[in-house]
Amino acid sequence: MKMSRRKVRETIFLLLFRVEFNTQEELQEQIKWYFEERPDIEGKDQIYIETKIGSILKRLPEIDEQIHSICEGWRLERLGKPELAILRLAVYEITNDANIPTGVAINEAVELAKIYCSEEAPRFVNGVLAGDWEQAWNGIKNILGGAWNGMVSVIKSPINLIIGLMNGLLRAAQIMQNGVAKALRLDICGIDICSEDISKS
Repeated sequence: MKMSRRKVRETIFLLLFRVEFNTQEELQEQIKWYFEERPDIEGKDQIYIETKIGSILKRLPEIDEQIHSICEGWRLERLGKPELAILRLAVYEITNDANIPTGVAINEAVELAKIYCSEEAPRFVNGVLAGDWEQAWNGIKNILGGAWNGMVSVIKSPINLIIGLMNGLLRAAQIMQNGVAKALRLDICGIDICSEDISKS
């Protein structure tokens, strides 16, 4: 049975998802088993899927570098595995597949995120691929949820500690400065008193 384009893309995504859990050799076995279990897939579709996956895998370091760049330094290991597989497929289609318009690649990536990822992931995927950084970061924060708040707290705690230490040092300096000034005034007064007493005698 001939597969729709969306079903073909979904199959490629499902196989790309396994990249993070298998070596290249193991992945080839996974792909082989996948098609053995689905004899209803036409030969042309199987060849297209295998060829496209092979092309993506050859360019994987380049694709990952592009994702790292458009995510503005966000480490790939911090992305969810489904989101990463979706972005890899979409970036490949945008940069290497002239038959797929950019808008189609982005829309299809968002649709995959709606099915296989968290509720906020489609916003993140769309924001990254469309270059809307505010939307992408909001998606990240919502995906992380409480973890994001924890990260903010962890970041704030050392900052507050440093500010507290600085304020303490400034206060100590002020106290020392006041103490030195007061001591100098006492010394001066003492000298004056002694001079006055000597002159009187």
